[in-house]
Amino acid sequence: MWRNLLFSDSSYGAGAERTPCLHDPTRAELYKLTCDLVANDQGSLEQIVRLNYELFPEGNTRSLSPWYMRLRKSIDGMLLDEYWADRDRWLRAPAGLVGLHNLSNTCYLNSLLTQLFMNRSFKEFVLRIPVDSADPLRANSFHLRVLFSRMQASFAKAIEPRDLVESLRDFAGDPIDPQVQMDVDEFFNLLFDRLESEMPTSELKSAFRSYYGGQLVQQVKSNECSHISERTEPFSAIQCDIKGKHTLQESLKAYVEGEIMEGGV
Repeated sequence: MWRNLLFSDSSYGAGAERTPCLHDPTRAELYKLTCDLVANDQGSLEQIVRLNYELFPEGNTRSLSPWYMRLRKSIDGMLLDEYWADRDRWLRAPAGLVGLHNLSNTCYLNSLLTQLFMNRSFKEFVLRIPVDSADPLRANSFHLRVLFSRMQASFAKAIEPRDLVESLRDFAGDPIDPQVQMDVDEFFNLLFDRLESEMPTSELKSAFRSYYGGQLVQQVKSNECSHISERTEPFSAIQCDIKGKHTLQESLKAYVEGEIMEGGV
């Protein structure tokens, strides 16, 4: 019951038979049943304590749950009390969404990765990228695919993007420092530059660019004749003004509004 229904060994969700129960009232009843089963059985009690210790190591004081501490006290001869583990802290929400741990100052990174993950078509594209762990030239793509897989299938409350962060190199070729706050737009350009360079075929490169990017067209029109001068340039992101704007549509409309140029050329 503990392994199959409360805390499955499969943190990646492989195998439907190993999916733990995520329904709050049912988990509460399972906890109570566990307490009833071990209340008068010292051997079973010690076994549950050991299993709980695997989840909440003693060296990490933040990881010790009140439920675990009460079980420890019961072994020392104290009376059994109410037993519980804070599900909201350790197990993913019933909605099925998994968070990302902040490695130090990586809130910008977590915010961007979460936004990319919530784009279903882009997530599916990443999960289909044909790379593996044995290919060092495509490490960023591989670790992003693994991270998205864990965010989709893990039962944990949150997971660490550490492998992806450690695989990334900035434009100078240096490792990303989790303790240094980076501009999210700069990180977006860095991440997509690295991912695009790792696409194994031109078709995948083209498909990758189609998700976040396009062509900006700058036009110069004359008020005195019909001549129009145009210039195009690629983009992967645009910066919209949000001050005084109530919707994204308002920001985009303001972004493409023209301006009158005066004076000679």
